[in-house]
Amino acid sequence: MNNFVQLIRIWILIQILLLLSTGLLIAQSIVLRCDDYGYDDPDFYIELGEIVEIYGAKLTIGAVPVLGEAHRSYSAYQDSILLKFAESDDFEIAQHGFSHKNWSDGGGEFTGRLYPDQLSDISNGKRVLEEKIGRSITTFIPPWNAFDASTVKAVEVCGFKVISGATSKGDYSIAGTGISFVPFTIDLRKLRNLTESGKLRQDAVYVTLFHAYDFMENAKYYRKRASDTYEISNDAYQTSLVEFSDLLSLLNEQNVHYFTVTEIAQRDDYGLFSAEAIRNNRMNLRVSPPPCCKYLIPVICLFSPIDYI
Repeated sequence: MNNFVQLIRIWILIQILLLLSTGLLIAQSIVLRCDDYGYDDPDFYIELGEIVEIYGAKLTIGAVPVLGEAHRSYSAYQDSILLKFAESDDFEIAQHGFSHKNWSDGGGEFTGRLYPDQLSDISNGKRVLEEKIGRSITTFIPPWNAFDASTVKAVEVCGFKVISGATSKGDYSIAGTGISFVPFTIDLRKLRNLTESGKLRQDAVYVTLFHAYDFMENAKYYRKRASDTYEISNDAYQTSLVEFSDLLSLLNEQNVHYFTVTEIAQRDDYGLFSAEAIRNNRMNLRVSPPPCCKYLIPVICLFSPIDYI
């Protein structure tokens, strides 16, 4: 009996050492995702990026390839800022749809559209963005976080590795694809509440979604901009860059780890970000790892989904 207990202890120790050596034992992992680059004030992103760098965080930026019904290009200034982000390991440039057009009520830019149309928009958008930054884009973020089986097929054909949407809208019926699914799980307000109350799970991944219009610094910019297809949430301007800076400071006090969307997907050796895992657990508070590993690898904390633009 004693020999058996000793063998179990040795096995557990080996598993922990293996997880540590491969970097899978992640405590309080934070993914920050800011959508809609292109429609927002480019100077805001400069300030946001500086805060991210000061606190050693990381940020995935969802860039819309073309703007408005006329499919306008970025200004040279917007291009230069995006390129600067792309050249830093602290930032990931993700593709956020094509033009951010809402084709149907609740369906966003892609859900319900024919596969050839989706493929055309996604592939053209990928080409536009990759020409701007001179490197491959691996994460696709569908506007309104909505996608269907045709979107998944088109995204895979175009060479993406990750879809970051929402558990409430995405079609997770397709299993066995080469795509990882990293849905957002929380907004800045809820993340701050958990952080301030000391309730962040030690073994969790928090995928945090926000937009430039969440920040009061952008109110003046949006009031001045020309009318376009871009829609701003009714509950905009709920935070500020000062509060964002304070949040990162609090997170650092708790020794969190920051990842981009692609980075967190690459660390998923247990299928936490598979379509099957999310489909089977989408109504739970979190996506749990396999029972034999529940104390050794991280989980995704899923809160009540909120529909974002």
